[in-house]
Amino acid sequence: MPKKRGGRKRLIDTEPQLQANFQKVLENHTAGDPMKPDALWTNLSISAIADRMADLGTPVGRTIVEQLLDEAHLGLRQAVKTTAMKTNDDRDQQFQIIAVVVRFYINLGVSHDTSEFACDSIWQWWTAEGQQTYAEAKSLLLLCDGGGSNSASQLIFKQDLQALADRIGLEIRVAHYPPYASKYNPIEHRFFAHVARACQGVIFRKVEQVRHYMAQASTRTGLTAAVHVLDNIYETGRKVVDGFKKTMRIAFDNLLPRFNYRAIPMTR
Repeated sequence: MPKKRGGRKRLIDTEPQLQANFQKVLENHTAGDPMKPDALWTNLSISAIADRMADLGTPVGRTIVEQLLDEAHLGLRQAVKTTAMKTNDDRDQQFQIIAVVVRFYINLGVSHDTSEFACDSIWQWWTAEGQQTYAEAKSLLLLCDGGGSNSASQLIFKQDLQALADRIGLEIRVAHYPPYASKYNPIEHRFFAHVARACQGVIFRKVEQVRHYMAQASTRTGLTAAVHVLDNIYETGRKVVDGFKKTMRIAFDNLLPRFNYRAIPMTR
């Protein structure tokens, strides 16, 4: 009897550079749902992915891109007939800026989510881990959402950020995700999803109980969570001190300055 031929191997199984370039293309264009760890998608179309992979030296067709997406369990973000979410004209450009600067952790509060709480969270991380791990650091980079306690439009956050830079003694660079695009912040689908899963189905009655379950978050690839409780009481409705806007040491970038700036410490 004639020998039975084996099936043809797919190109993506024989060309490792395809996978590497695919991951590079999708690195800053992947989003997810923090409540659904397995729900991931990309905002790039198949043709856009193919074009970018060609630019990296691995030209591919639609079929190969579909195989790569399927292998990575990634879907394409599609429009549906529902209330339209607002967009931002500077969205794509700001994503490119974030992709550049990012190349160069969880705190549990018992009070209000304010800019002071956000900055105290950074201070807690820096004193507990950061300054030992990055002893030679000359600056810190913060990737922030566009709104909330670390809003790009609120001067109070810049005031608290300035105080943090003075406290740490390092320049702090901030890059905000554009409005309506915070889901593309990697922490949403690479970290918070696993924290949500660890807490799923639990009725919390004590802060320590919350801390305990959050600390159980982990993945097979080695991710773990260190949870610290900040028990300070944070005041809402704080106002910026008189004269801060004139004396602040916040250096705004020339490109999209409202999203990109640096807090320069007093020691400089």
